[in-house]
Amino acid sequence: MNFEIKDGVLEKQLDDDTQEKVVVPENVTAIGAGAFSSHSSMTSIKIPESVVSIGERAFEDCDNLMNINSSGVSNIAKLTIILKKIFGKNKNSAVISKNVTSIGKMAFSGCFSLDSIDVDKKNVEYKTIDGVLYDKDVKTLLICPSGKKNVVIPDTVTTIGDYAFYGCMRLNEIKIPSGVRSVGDFAFYECIGLTSIVMPEGVERIGKRAFNCCTNLKNIKIPYSVSEVGEEAFQNTPWIDENREKFVIIGNGILLQYKGYDEIVELPRTIKSIGKRAMEYCGIPKKIVLPTSVKSIQDGAFIGCHSLEEITIPDSVTYIGEKAFRDCTSLTSIVIPASVTKIGAWAFYNCSNLRKFTFMGETNDIGDNIFAYCTSLTSITLPENLQRVGFYAFGGCRNLANVRLPKNLKKICSMAFAHCGCLNEITLPNGLQEIESMAFAHCLNLRDVNIPDTVTTIGQNAFQDCDYISNYVKEVIKKKTR
Repeated sequence: MNFEIKDGVLEKQLDDDTQEKVVVPENVTAIGAGAFSSHSSMTSIKIPESVVSIGERAFEDCDNLMNINSSGVSNIAKLTIILKKIFGKNKNSAVISKNVTSIGKMAFSGCFSLDSIDVDKKNVEYKTIDGVLYDKDVKTLLICPSGKKNVVIPDTVTTIGDYAFYGCMRLNEIKIPSGVRSVGDFAFYECIGLTSIVMPEGVERIGKRAFNCCTNLKNIKIPYSVSEVGEEAFQNTPWIDENREKFVIIGNGILLQYKGYDEIVELPRTIKSIGKRAMEYCGIPKKIVLPTSVKSIQDGAFIGCHSLEEITIPDSVTYIGEKAFRDCTSLTSIVIPASVTKIGAWAFYNCSNLRKFTFMGETNDIGDNIFAYCTSLTSITLPENLQRVGFYAFGGCRNLANVRLPKNLKKICSMAFAHCGCLNEITLPNGLQEIESMAFAHCLNLRDVNIPDTVTTIGQNAFQDCDYISNYVKEVIKKKTR
């Protein structure tokens, strides 16, 4: 029996996964994430007392696993998790010993017969109530066994953790107490038995895919207090699929989804935030007007709106998320008001017809890939307070010929201007400290460039294939290359 073990962590089994009985070597201190995932033939596993933690999804989809035992171990308390079938009671339970300090998310994912988790009362990290796992203070619900049908959450709970009810297909009833403020990522993913759920006033956050694939969930009550909703939180549920409203608005003015077919879209004034992926791949709208009530444009809000030519962003907006306008290939110009203080990575990636970009405000960071493959962009003036140009920020902008870098710039990241074939000159400001590897690589027409004395480090191949640069500058670059 062979395993891949690195620094004491058993990462996976290398040989035949048809073994029914598995013995973990004595030198192992941890079982890594997904180490035995989908090992469907395994019925039992022996873990030595040296093991102190078991990672996420370690036994995921181990359908026939009945026993994680301590045979031959002198001190059972040092074992992290013991999973055993209690014969005669027709009950599967996970027994967590007193010394367990870490249990990964989805640790019992796919154990569909598991209906109880029991914790030693002397354990200082965890506590169990009615077979459900919580932190010691019962503030966070961590794991509900997949076999549970009904759960009453204690009033002390404020957080339903990531993956807490993931794959609990038998769950058909749950009451969320008034103290809960956050529902984690994938918290109720694929809970196909749920038909309705009421979230109390006070809930502020619903994580990504929190109720995704709850295929019988038809009724959901979402309070006004909700101000953040993760991407695809309600996808693949009857509640969203059968919703006939043009603008699906929830919580504190979050546009969850647009279902219209208009070429010109004027969003309602009740909207305060364009939710994550709210209008993704809407192929019809050519013009979108945002009301002054909108304060944020979340990640991927307009991703893939291929017909979008024009959008009006009001000066009430302060944040534009990652990939917000990615692949909006018909967008020709955009004005970012002074109110915007942060633009996420990939925000305008592959806006291949974007010719004019005007940024009225200030920011100290241009994110990774933000304008990559904006192949129609010919010139750009960057904000005066900018200190960093991110990885591949303008990579592949093959027609970019004029770039004005601000005096406060400190760092140009790797490949920031790579493959800008029309760039023939650039003035690097005094105060610039670092030019990372391949920052201007393959700028085949770059001739005129200065290297300020303030630059202390130039990465490998920062000016690769920039053959027209003067020999003097090449020598300077060579001396500063690390």
